[in-house]
Amino acid sequence: GQERYTRSLPMSHSKQCYAMVGLPARGKSYIAHRLARYLNWIGVKSKVFNVGKYRRELVGVNMSCDYYDPNNSDGADSRKMVAGHVLTKIVEWFRDDPEAKIAITYKQIVFVQITLNQ
Repeated sequence: GQERYTRSLPMSHSKQCYAMVGLPARGKSYIAHRLARYLNWIGVKSKVFNVGKYRRELVGVNMSCDYYDPNNSDGADSRKMVAGHVLTKIVEWFRDDPEAKIAITYKQIVFVQITLNQ
């Protein structure tokens, strides 16, 4: 049963955030959602945070290719703002839900692993 898997998991009491990074259309969202589904199934509460969804809500839908240009300081500031907003949402989720263990994010955010303490 489900309890057999949760007892064998080497999970610590810390909360963790993982970022899926890679080229476009290579399965980051698919893997993130499948991983979260599996972790929830075995009893490790996890949630996927789609950075692209937050960017569309905060900045808009129609972005020019200049938005992602590393030399575009306005685009870089906007991307940092969106990343900060997503990180705030993750921290709020961890604080509001004592059962929350793992957050998985993907899209335009560059951090590989952050361990967040309560």
